[in-house]
Amino acid sequence: MIKSINLICFFSILFFQEATPFRHEDNFEVKLHYDFKQRPVPERNEVNFLEVNKIRDTSLLPYLEVDVGLSNLSVAEYRYKVVDNFGVVHNALKLKADKPIHIDMGFTDDMKDRTGPHVYEIIILTKKRKPLNRIRFEVAKDGTFYLNDKLNGKL
Repeated sequence: MIKSINLICFFSILFFQEATPFRHEDNFEVKLHYDFKQRPVPERNEVNFLEVNKIRDTSLLPYLEVDVGLSNLSVAEYRYKVVDNFGVVHNALKLKADKPIHIDMGFTDDMKDRTGPHVYEIIILTKKRKPLNRIRFEVAKDGTFYLNDKLNGKL
């Protein structure tokens, strides 16, 4: 009986835990760098099973990079990490007010086709690595770009 009550308490805390809030849009600036790049040719002995049916195109393809400048940093905001929708941490560094956070999102076709990450989050952390706020970038299948779950244009 006591074990079941403990399990119920544990799962209620786990499921009703509040998500990290979005950073207020007045406290950051986003610059999109939309460029055209050629996809690198894979090694001769390399096989990518996600792209078996894709024809290797040597033409220039749209490529997206993002720079995020943070303003009004509080004393508690000490670190950040950039995580994609696969859970891969791309950056985990100390915050510097004068240095923007750079995210190399990749080829937009890969984001639309879901062969690569299509969601990136910058999570602002304390010294003890407790999340304070976050900034979320998402590219939908139709190329719609969302910033903190708000429509922000189309790629």
